[in-house]
Amino acid sequence: MVNIDNSFENGVFILGTVNIPVLKGLKEYREKNNKGDLVFDARLGYEVNENFQLFFIVNNLFNREYMTRPGDIQAPRQFLIRFQANF
Repeated sequence: MVNIDNSFENGVFILGTVNIPVLKGLKEYREKNNKGDLVFDARLGYEVNENFQLFFIVNNLFNREYMTRPGDIQAPRQFLIRFQANF
């Protein structure tokens, strides 16, 4: 893992026969944001009856910018409506 991170931050890495340049600013971003992240999701549900449920879901409630691995910036705030039927 350390070698992979080093490749992303400091040098050019090779994927097959293609040279891919370093992601600009990645090292600085990771140094600045190296204290962990706290991301909130919310879900509100309503049971219409025994077979039907309706949910309103918000992912990344406070619209935080964060990444779980180098170069993988996660999605911004998302609003979802989910309808579930059980038969």
